[in-house]
Parts: sequence; structure tokens; C-alpha cells
Amino acid sequence: MTIENILIYLFASTILFLIIFFNARIRKNNKNYKSIIFNLEKKNLIQIENQRVLDSINLLFENNNDPRQNLCNSIRIASDSNTVILSEMNTQNGSFQVTNFSSSSSIDISNFSPEYDEDKTLAIITGIEGTSKVLDYDQNKIFPGWFDEFDYKQIISIPIIKGFQTYGCIYIFFSEKNEGKILEKKLNHSNIITKIFQNLFKENNQVSDEKKAPEEIVAKNNVIPIIYDDNLQTIRFENSEISLSNSEYLILKNLIGKNGELLPYEDIEKILWPNNDGVNKSAMRLHIHRLREKTNTITNHIDFIKTVRGKGIFIDSSLF
Repeated sequence: MTIENILIYLFASTILFLIIFFNARIRKNNKNYKSIIFNLEKKNLIQIENQRVLDSINLLFENNNDPRQNLCNSIRIASDSNTVILSEMNTQNGSFQVTNFSSSSSIDISNFSPEYDEDKTLAIITGIEGTSKVLDYDQNKIFPGWFDEFDYKQIISIPIIKGFQTYGCIYIFFSEKNEGKILEKKLNHSNIITKIFQNLFKENNQVSDEKKAPEEIVAKNNVIPIIYDDNLQTIRFENSEISLSNSEYLILKNLIGKNGELLPYEDIEKILWPNNDGVNKSAMRLHIHRLREKTNTITNHIDFIKTVRGKGIFIDSSLF
């Protein structure tokens, strides 16, 4: 091989090496550019999402609307859902009735029938357990009938707690199924909004309660050392205090008045439904169940409300 051929070969090899080198650099730069663009887009989406949540929180504090309506609008923005429904509990019979909604389409809630305890429907289960639930369309055995009004593939149900009592249930409808981190974010955002609403609810009630003139009535009995307040419908045991619903308070007040004797179910029905109108045995059992849970909370789980199967309830004085 002549020197001339060797020089040509070296020159060609150098050119080929440079082409390969610069091509690799270009590919690497393109990859870096794509990564930078992806990260910027991701950050932008996160900022948009965070702004959406902030906007939804601000909406809760709007004074020109019903706070419950603000809650529905706020959760729909935070979860980016199609429809949000608020179902509130009737403390007299334990049922849940739709009262407010936020939706991208028109809805007539006037024909939505209430959910009752005997139906074992979603609001009842969510309220009793006190935890959020994520369910798909094919799990519709516990869904209320009016769910058929909506086109959805997935729903989230969130209980709303007022003190220790279930106030209502939020339904969030999605036309597409969410999974993984997307579902987790939407659930977390919705829970955050709900908790803020619950705190606002609590603060408003405290302001309202401060305006009342408390009139404590000490239970004059030898059965249980408990103090109850007829005005505020609260009970206190030692250093713990808890609020009750109207129905729970009426049951406990009459139960204390029995001084350890049996309070028959028939009497409880007359207490809750004095006109014998709309008597609901399932709702009565639900009120007794929640009353037992609340009294156990403030007595450090002294389960003093006992049941005589098929007859009624009484206070076990031997536990005090």
C-alpha cells in the first residue's frame, strides 16, 4: 500500500469517526432536550393541578352560595370529575337524601329516592364505616337506583363527619376508570376538600353554640355518673364530652331515666316517632348502634348499654 493510499484511508477513517461521533452527540442532545421538555411539561401539569386544588379550596370560602353547594363544586374541580352529589342523613330515620350537586350536565334530583338502612346501600355502608370507598360500575349491588341516571365507570364515596356523627355522603362520578397514582391523587384531593369542609362546619357550630345559654342538667340517678346538657345535647363522663344527634340524645336521656331497668323497643319507637308516623325499626337500630359507639368512646370502652334480644336495652349498673 502506497503512502498516498494510507493517507486517503486515514482521512476517510477520521471523517467516518467524526460523523459517528457527532451523530452520537446529536442523538444524546436530542434525548436530553426531550427529557428537559418532558420534565417541563410534567412540572407545568403539576402546577396546573396544584392551582386547580387551590382554586377549589378558595371556592369553599365563597359566601354568596350555600356551603354545601360550594363543597360539591369544589370537589368536582379538585377531582376533575363529571358529577358530584351530596346526600345528607336524616337523623330521625337514618336515611340519606340527595340535597346538592355539581355537574357538567343538567340534573333533576327531585325524583331521587332516599337510601334507607335496610337497603344496605352505599351511603349507609360508607357512613357507618366512616371510610372513603372506590367502586366500579359492575359493583352496583349496593348502589342506589338513581345512579342509573349517570353514565359512569367509577365512583368515589366519601363520608362527611360532624363531630362523631355521620352528616352525609359525597358521591364522585367518573366517565373513565382511574388507576394508580391518578386515582390516589383524586382521592386525596377530594378527602382534603371534605376535611376542610368538616372543619368549617365544626367552627360554625362552635360559634352558634357560644350564643346559646347552656343549662346543664345533672342526671339524678344511682346508675351512671353522667352529665347531660338539654340545650346542647351533649353528654359528659368524667373529663370527656361528646355531642349526640337528637335521636341518640332522646334515647340516652330516657335510658338513664330508667335507672338500670329495661327500656323496651316499643318505648324507643314512641320516643323517636311520637305520632307513630314513619316508624323505622332499622333506623332505630342504627341510632342505638351509634349511641353505643359514642358512649364507649367517652367511657374508655365501658360497654354499659346492654341488649335484651327482641325486647329492648338497659344500662348495666354493675360496670360503674
